Amino acid sequence: MFVIADTERLVADGVLTAPQAAELESRARASMVELAAGLLLSFGILAAAGGVIFWLRDAIAVALCGSAAVAAGLALRAWAPRLLQLFGTAALLTGAGMLLGGSAAELLWNHPALAGPVMVPAGALVLIACGLLIGKRPGEGFALSAILLMGLAMHLGGLYRLLTPLDPQAPWHGAVAAGFWAYAALLLAAAGRITDLRWVTVLAILPFAQILSLGLGTGGGQYLLFMLDDPTIALLQMAALAGLCLLLLPRLGRTGARHAAVLLLAALILANLCAFAGSMAGDTVGSTWFAPRYADFSAPPLSADATAAERAQWQEALRAAGDRYDAALAAWKDRALTISEGAYSLVWALALAGLMLWSAMGLHRGVFNASAAFAVLHAYAQIFLRFDGQPLAFVIAGLAAIPLAWGARQANRWLAGRAALPQADGPGLPPGANGG
Repeated sequence: MFVIADTERLVADGVLTAPQAAELESRARASMVELAAGLLLSFGILAAAGGVIFWLRDAIAVALCGSAAVAAGLALRAWAPRLLQLFGTAALLTGAGMLLGGSAAELLWNHPALAGPVMVPAGALVLIACGLLIGKRPGEGFALSAILLMGLAMHLGGLYRLLTPLDPQAPWHGAVAAGFWAYAALLLAAAGRITDLRWVTVLAILPFAQILSLGLGTGGGQYLLFMLDDPTIALLQMAALAGLCLLLLPRLGRTGARHAAVLLLAALILANLCAFAGSMAGDTVGSTWFAPRYADFSAPPLSADATAAERAQWQEALRAAGDRYDAALAAWKDRALTISEGAYSLVWALALAGLMLWSAMGLHRGVFNASAAFAVLHAYAQIFLRFDGQPLAFVIAGLAAIPLAWGARQANRWLAGRAALPQADGPGLPPGANGG
């Protein structure tokens, strides 16, 4: 777990000696500089490779530039002194970005029919080759991880390009879309673990969240609509993922547990957002999947040269279709399971209380912090919702903040006291894999 500490105060309190504090500060400074250098290098590589592709817009020229950059990078890494190795890595990755990105751009711009069939196997080849080499050449981890992610983007982008022309009205389209999102989530999670990059692992939550929407859609916007329309199903999906991560935590070793922990927190955050949506408006469970669709009741299209009489008939047919849809929707809602916003609010509050108690007992700080934050959000949202913005709501909210602050401080002290015990990470969990 990464922590923020006042080393001067720790030395003054006798917790650390001066040399220990100096060592911690030195390591923290080195980690911060390495992070900044890595971010700057990544931005430079992406900007340079993308800039060359869009500037030249010629497949042969981009391929020649990319090949030259790769050759120069390999030469620098083989013969240059250690001080200049960074330039070799930058040249190698910029060239690889030109070759892979330029190939994808050329296919998408000028040969769209070949884009999917070529990008899928080409990206998979790069992905597999780099995945195998990472374990054998640990010193090349940064370069191989970057190229692996490029291959992953090409592979998934090509597969998406293959699937988007499929008929969304076909009965099998939902299963195909769900399979694609599940496959993308598994690949991202595996890539994050292989490269040991937790920000890649946590990205797996995005395609995973799309699975039950049963469409290829436009990414996050589609999931947002699904979450608002069917918060219960979306919540259960995220709860299942969080439970699976929690079950696997003690079985994955220290490094694997850290990746599972960040995915668990991401699932927990999305589950709470679903619960928030349900507490605001309730939920008719399964409306995205089973409710009548307006398209099934709509009137036939009107031709551009229709007469006035035909337009009047079309408008009448449109009103009749709307009435049929409203009747079918009302009949479906009478049979469907409906959860009121009040019931949602109560169950969510109980779940948050249980999560806070469990995470406090087990010292899962990430889960505790997320649950506490959503508990405060839930409480204040309900106050302002029930009192409809009246001045009394501000009075109640302000007065409620005082015991909440006191409770947070007491809980923090209690957690700090428990952290000093030998079983700090809780039973069965690898050290540091507690969601912090």
